[in-house]
Amino acid sequence: MLNQFFNRWMTYGKTHYWLGSVLMSVGIFLLSSWSQPPTPPIDIPFYDKWAHMILYGALSVMYLNTATNGFTRLSFQRIFVAWMGCVLFGLSDEWHQSFVPGRYSDVQDWLADVAGASLIIGIWFVRNRRNFSSCAGTFLATKYTKNTK
Repeated sequence: MLNQFFNRWMTYGKTHYWLGSVLMSVGIFLLSSWSQPPTPPIDIPFYDKWAHMILYGALSVMYLNTATNGFTRLSFQRIFVAWMGCVLFGLSDEWHQSFVPGRYSDVQDWLADVAGASLIIGIWFVRNRRNFSSCAGTFLATKYTKNTK
């Protein structure tokens, strides 16, 4: 059964959709493994929260690319899967940080992760709302495009 899953989703021509998501996820995991992550030379208020938002915003783009097969198969369900992937990866990353010496798990960091992913996915959804193929996506696209011409 697992072999059928990989044959279906990881066939030639589709693996490149997964590559960005995997590389970005591994990069975030490695960054969160450092006891002392790099900081900018100047003092930026809430630097760590901004970093979380930016990284998870970029991760959401990678997950959207994967979930929608290169932004070609748009549906509300696929966007939700990409968003939920970011939310769950952020949660697992915070849990992972609790085991790293010198680091701690923080709910506010996770909320910054969710905010970054939600912001980018929300902006992307509003910009592409006319291209949806699912029932929920069609309903939302119809609802929000009546007054925009």
